[in-house]
Amino acid sequence: MYSINGHTGLKIGSAGAALASEWVLGDGRGGYASSSLAMCPTRRFHGLLVAPLEGSTLRHVFVSHIEESAEWEGGQTLITPALYGAHEDIPTVPMLTEVCVGEDFTARVALDDQTALRRRVHTSPKGTAISYAVGPDSRAITLTLRPMFSCRPFNRLAFENSQAVIAAEGVAEGSGLRVQPYAELPPVFVMVSSEGWEWSSAPVWYRDVALPQDEARGEDFREDRFCPGVVRVALEPGAEVTLQLSIGRAAERAPAPVTPRPCAAQPGGEAKVAGEAPQARDATVPPLIRALDRAADAFLYQRPTGGRGILAGFPWFDEWGRDTFISLPGLLLARDRVDAAREIAETTLRFIRGGLVPNIFGSDTHDSHYGSADAALWFARAVSLIDRAVAGPRREQMRQRFFKALRDIAEAHIEGTDLGLRTRDGLLLNSDPTRNATWMDAMVNGAPVTPRDGYAVEINALWIVLLRTIETWAADAGDRAEEKRWREHRRRADRRFIECFWLEDEGYLADRYVNGRPDRSVRPNMVLAAAFEHSPLTQAQRRSVVERAGQELLTPRGLRTLSPSDPNYIGRYAGSSYERDTAYHRGTVWPWLSGFYVEALLRSHRRSRRRDAEAQAHILGFGEHLAEAGIGQISEVFDGDAPHRPGGTIAQAWSVAELLRGWRLANGVFE
Repeated sequence: MYSINGHTGLKIGSAGAALASEWVLGDGRGGYASSSLAMCPTRRFHGLLVAPLEGSTLRHVFVSHIEESAEWEGGQTLITPALYGAHEDIPTVPMLTEVCVGEDFTARVALDDQTALRRRVHTSPKGTAISYAVGPDSRAITLTLRPMFSCRPFNRLAFENSQAVIAAEGVAEGSGLRVQPYAELPPVFVMVSSEGWEWSSAPVWYRDVALPQDEARGEDFREDRFCPGVVRVALEPGAEVTLQLSIGRAAERAPAPVTPRPCAAQPGGEAKVAGEAPQARDATVPPLIRALDRAADAFLYQRPTGGRGILAGFPWFDEWGRDTFISLPGLLLARDRVDAAREIAETTLRFIRGGLVPNIFGSDTHDSHYGSADAALWFARAVSLIDRAVAGPRREQMRQRFFKALRDIAEAHIEGTDLGLRTRDGLLLNSDPTRNATWMDAMVNGAPVTPRDGYAVEINALWIVLLRTIETWAADAGDRAEEKRWREHRRRADRRFIECFWLEDEGYLADRYVNGRPDRSVRPNMVLAAAFEHSPLTQAQRRSVVERAGQELLTPRGLRTLSPSDPNYIGRYAGSSYERDTAYHRGTVWPWLSGFYVEALLRSHRRSRRRDAEAQAHILGFGEHLAEAGIGQISEVFDGDAPHRPGGTIAQAWSVAELLRGWRLANGVFE
């Protein structure tokens, strides 16, 4: 165990602090559990049982939270707060003296000087288990638990209605409850491990529940929830009870008790990330990297239609093609999980359509969304990295499996894809200014916020990576005709890339080349081009790009998407959807770019201890962020202006992935 913010970790003793920070646990099937540290939902996406329907990727919030209260000799208290109406007054709640986030979310609540309750939340493909335990030296307590249900799509809100059947019925010899408010949704089961529990039916709607995180985002922020009744259970010193929440079928009669992992408290209560078992620790691996290694697993899941996948982020992103293949090298290859990486790549083969990989995966090609100009190119780069991670017969099998797919992608781009992306004079051109299909894809009022039509620098850098990969594979296979053909394509692209993008006087790369003129905006896309192993840039040119990025884009949280000296720069990512979308790629910092900044830094100089230390220091600087927003995770974005507040999703796959990959690169390993 370790404090995720050294000696100045997040103080969680106050309800305000406990409401401001969040946690999330993936369940391995595309669902999750998430809430604030106080166990009070503050956004519509929070819930203790959030799961997709069978055969679907659409997640529903089934159980929003559990209102907990306790009684003991000489006292009683509400444990989990709820916010209603204008939510001006934050309820008084017991102090959280300890919070651990790792494979589980564990919190210790001090009810009084002699009485403490430990709560542990654990997710699995079966659902969510919530365990309550009283220490052997604590007083006996009686817990009163009111499960609150929403039973709605996770991106919507629920309201009182006469169609909902909000009563519960008993199941399985009195070991639990069954709740099914809507016939079109599966039933929800609440199973209780204790034989001495009591149930009181008291179905009621709780109206006007406030969600302050949604309010801050300029969205509707009030909903109604229902509670079918009350569970009461007595806990003697040393005893434990577990509630198992699941959908679709009843669990076993009584879920097995779950033993919480120990986590030493700090004075005042600091948020922590659980460490590995002492015998499994590697003292040479910094705490941040151990935490990120654990955080990475949250994004890996089994697709409902078969095969593994990578979720782009929690709590609201699904499986996106671009995010998957930017994330894959860091989430899997940098952690020596080559077989899993290959499985994801192989599963994707059946989704390739017209040379494109879906930006949003569905169950098959018919319900996937093909709106990304670069997902197929990131896929090709990931395949080339997987190829370098295998050897011998496995590499030969790898190339036999993927060579045709890579060549078909390249052929489709030469001829022209459905998105209008096609080669002209050796480079990939998007001639449609209404399409915003690169990763800087924000649209406002139907128009691109950051126009990327013409020749985009990172798209063409990825194009060169693809051409070089096909050329190399053909050469290794002894196919001289194929090798010569793709070498000619690659050399032409190399030459035109320098002609179009390299700004000799300024010493950096244009962000795009459109209508015969370079776009001189200083953006981080040039860093991607300077980072790739296969690049037409000289080492001196790479170094010049890195220096410019370091001067204008680099922050402790990654790279800005636009230089602050640009008149279009926006330094804060906040407010309404319009305000956030406007700022998304006009100055907002993205931590996933840190991995490529580190790679470009290292490739642009001879290896030295000083450069390695500089790269390592940038990655390790994220350590304090683990206690800032999504505990133990890395946020999607940060403000461009100091102090670089976190924003967007509280857990983003490519943020975690590229920090892990950046650390590996900074320690001398190039995939």
